[in-house]
Amino acid sequence: MFRLIYRLIVQRIQEYKTKHTAIKRQQIKRHSRKSGVNRRYWVFVGVFCIICATAIAFSLHRHFNLPRLYLDPKTAQLKINVDSVDTPPLVIYLEQWPPPLTPVPENDSVSRILIQDSKFVPRFQLITTGSTVEIINEDSILHNTHIDDGKNTVFNVATPLKSVTVRKTLTSTGILNVRCDLHPGMHSWVFVPPASQYAVLQKPDLIHWTNIPPATYRLVSWQPEQTPQHRIITLSSGKQFTLQHRQQNQ
Repeated sequence: MFRLIYRLIVQRIQEYKTKHTAIKRQQIKRHSRKSGVNRRYWVFVGVFCIICATAIAFSLHRHFNLPRLYLDPKTAQLKINVDSVDTPPLVIYLEQWPPPLTPVPENDSVSRILIQDSKFVPRFQLITTGSTVEIINEDSILHNTHIDDGKNTVFNVATPLKSVTVRKTLTSTGILNVRCDLHPGMHSWVFVPPASQYAVLQKPDLIHWTNIPPATYRLVSWQPEQTPQHRIITLSSGKQFTLQHRQQNQ
């Protein structure tokens, strides 16, 4: 009798242990599955946050022109804050200083300077160096077209007959004055960029030039009827420079 009771108790204990072990195994499996799901969830959240942060940074860089995280160690950058443009256009450009003594190659571009009603048309234009300039007199009176760089004459040609075209190759750079010696009220301007770092502004703006070869430059700013401003600056490799432009009162 006692032996039967003992066996019954042992059997119940073994059943309890087996059942308890199975329950524990199920709990461990559920916890492992839940941990795997949570791990995958947080990995997804992390990747999503990284993508959003990258997109926001790129958008801010494009719209607000924020400084780049990486600067080319072999070139320089220059930012110019222009706070006012009194008499547009405002022309700002860099030229290597002192200027290199290299011949200017000619190109196939053709620009025109018209003489109409004792005026040069257009009043201001940009012409690439080495271009051909056609000067056409549409008036019935005698004019001449005298172009100088402020110090030296670039060329001086007469246009005595109506609809006669005179062609010249433009090899000088910078702001060039166009005038008629016979009629002092006739004048206009031509801008010939000496390099790719230039801007022609109609209103205040931020100028940002990149990939500038390290060297010493002359920074020139000009507006119609005003004396050009000059500033010598030295740009170093891997550096970004910021300047504030304010037009001086003439």
